[in-house]
Amino acid sequence: MRPIAGSRPRGRPGAVVIPVAAVLAVGLVVSVLLVVIRDIVTTVASTSATGLIVKAFLAPSNRRH
Repeated sequence: MRPIAGSRPRGRPGAVVIPVAAVLAVGLVVSVLLVVIRDIVTTVASTSATGLIVKAFLAPSNRRH
C-alpha cells in the first residue's frame, strides 16, 4: 500500500504535548518573575521622587486616577 501523496507518518501523540507544556511553563515563570521584579522595584524606589514616578507607571490601569 502506497502512502497518500502529501501525507506524512504520524509520530507519537505525546510529542506535541511536551513543547506545549514547556511553552506554558516558561510563560508562567516569566510572568511570576515580572511580578516579583515589579514589587521589588516599587518597594525599593518608593522613598524617592523617581520611585514615585516609577510606581505610578507600574500601577494597574484600574487604580490610576
